[in-house]
Amino acid sequence: MADPRGFDRRDFLSTCGRAALGAAVLGVGGLSAGCGAGRLGVGSRPPTASHAGYLHSDLVDRFRAQRAPGQPFLAGAARLNITPPDLRRTWLAGFGFERRARGVLDPIWTRAFFFDDGEQPLWLISADVVGFQLPTVKRIRQLISPRWGQNAIVCATHNHDGPDTVGFWGPSFMFLLPVESGVDRVYLTWLERAIATCALRAVQTAVPATLRIGKTTLPEDLVINLRKPGHFDKELTVLQAVATTGRPIGTLACFPCHAESLADSNPYVSADFPGFMYQTVERATGGVCGFFQGAEGAMVTSPFDKHASLAARYRFTQKLGRTLGRRVLQALGGPRPLRGSGIAVRRTAVRYPISTDMFRLIDKLKLPLVERSLKGGSMESEVGVVRLGALTMAALPGEPSPDIGFRARDLLKGEHRLVLGLSNDEVGYLLTREQFQDKSYAYEAGVSPGPEAGDLTLQALRGLA
Repeated sequence: MADPRGFDRRDFLSTCGRAALGAAVLGVGGLSAGCGAGRLGVGSRPPTASHAGYLHSDLVDRFRAQRAPGQPFLAGAARLNITPPDLRRTWLAGFGFERRARGVLDPIWTRAFFFDDGEQPLWLISADVVGFQLPTVKRIRQLISPRWGQNAIVCATHNHDGPDTVGFWGPSFMFLLPVESGVDRVYLTWLERAIATCALRAVQTAVPATLRIGKTTLPEDLVINLRKPGHFDKELTVLQAVATTGRPIGTLACFPCHAESLADSNPYVSADFPGFMYQTVERATGGVCGFFQGAEGAMVTSPFDKHASLAARYRFTQKLGRTLGRRVLQALGGPRPLRGSGIAVRRTAVRYPISTDMFRLIDKLKLPLVERSLKGGSMESEVGVVRLGALTMAALPGEPSPDIGFRARDLLKGEHRLVLGLSNDEVGYLLTREQFQDKSYAYEAGVSPGPEAGDLTLQALRGLA
């Protein structure tokens, strides 16, 4: 969820018209073939399961039946284009309400990374969407494998130029209050099957592998904190799986930054900066690259100019993605082998009391926006901890502020520690109590479950770590 930054909803429709003109300047090409062909225009066919080439979940059971403790560590990776086939049904998420998709600048993707230590499988999955509700993630896990799907961590890049997959960005009352979900249920059903298929394709590609980890710093002129300048996790961490033959299998990059550099007047589908990061890394390594969001809440983003033309913003997005891609490659220049290869996944339920106006209105007016239950004035989510060798990851729902991110990382044990935001759920901003009371965080507080959300998240994490 992005800060409106002074966005005037009365100008929304006119800015969409200006964006269409800007897109015409960009041309039809979108990204080059290295990341899939872009397209402008509206699709005509609704998505069906066949579009994803769905693989049956018994594939995992058959694969696991052949595995035993002591066998070589395996890794695999896959990617799948998840651009909505029918844009007439697509509302774009992340900024104002009623932002109807008018075309595609470049495709959006899901990327799945699979690991197996002989005893446990693990999937780390990322998708170029704004977020997922927990019920969606539960269905994806079931599609992957009724038995082993619980070991899937499903994350969103928090893309502000993709379809609404949560429900807040559809039809509204005078652009002030959402009154109908922006989720296209046909597309969401297809998307769930597509993500599960990508995860299963990653299983099919698994080969004996080793892991290595590298770190570098983010470019502070391209990643900023609007609320507290310079205050965010500046570390860019890269995990790479390499086949025993020396071939790179997949590269995971984790760092905080809102994927919103095309700004609120863009009416076109795009992967935003991660798309160009993928392209840069994949051209250099040959493997699959994925982006996993860090503690980007309140308010870690890029210094885009929302008043520039769409063509200029798209050039900035390209620059941002390619620069970050080069930083990923820089981190790979001196990586160290990741010690150990054991896998452990732990999760626990957490219940957030609802005390902010947005969620209270949704509950009181019974607005058909979100699939989850808000009964009893609370919402249920989950917090997880993943151990992959000497790397420990906290899987947090929603958008942790940098302060919550730092505290979460301090709770983890292990040589290397990561905080994954937007993991398995999108509950809004996770703030400290001090931030919730601070007027400079009024926007974030308004789209947070309440002042207890940050503390409850850390409490749940402490019980797992």
